[in-house]
Amino acid sequence: MPKALGAPGDRVRILHYLTESGAAPLIDVAQAATTSPDGIAAVLTLVCQDLLEIDLVQASLAPETLVRRRIAYREGVSCAFAIMSDLHLEIRARPVRGDEWSAFVERRANILWHPRVGPLLDEAVGVDLLILAGDIDVGTRAIAYANEAAES
Repeated sequence: MPKALGAPGDRVRILHYLTESGAAPLIDVAQAATTSPDGIAAVLTLVCQDLLEIDLVQASLAPETLVRRRIAYREGVSCAFAIMSDLHLEIRARPVRGDEWSAFVERRANILWHPRVGPLLDEAVGVDLLILAGDIDVGTRAIAYANEAAES
């Protein structure tokens, strides 16, 4: 049976861990998630459910990012996020010519804030968290793409 993201047991363990420790680095809190396939994703799910908080204003998401419990759960607060996985931007094959490709290039060019490469992000407007998972690009080009996407 596949492991569930945000399993109730992991939710309880993560909340208990933070009750005992106060605030803790993301990488440590993620280890409390023992049944989820990805502990960091389990923690971020609880952030989106407004049960935990992380400070992304001072620095980007990193293993040492501090995670803490919310003081009180607020009804009706939500977090919108988008997940993009395995973009493989390093594969820059010759583009297919035709009406669909021309429309894609024109649409991307008309979005002033859009990164120069990669899939269209126009539907990700308004998300609170954009998760780039898997193989994005080679080496530091993946980080450059993430920075461009974050600034958009």
